[in-house]
Amino acid sequence: MKDARAAGGCAGRILVVGRNSFLARHFLGAISQAHTAVGHDEIGRHDLLDGVRTVLCFARHPDIGRDGYNL
Repeated sequence: MKDARAAGGCAGRILVVGRNSFLARHFLGAISQAHTAVGHDEIGRHDLLDGVRTVLCFARHPDIGRDGYNL
């Protein structure tokens, strides 16, 4: 798979969904590429995908970890 930058194009913005998750926080701390990180409260924004090339979802169901939740 070719890197978009090597092909002369723009790599584009990364959209990270679930910005407060353990994995997302560590991912965001490790990347230098342009990105937008959102939580569930922003997922309906009309401009959210503008300029986005990659979507990474670190979100989890909000009931996970609560008593009585079964997978």
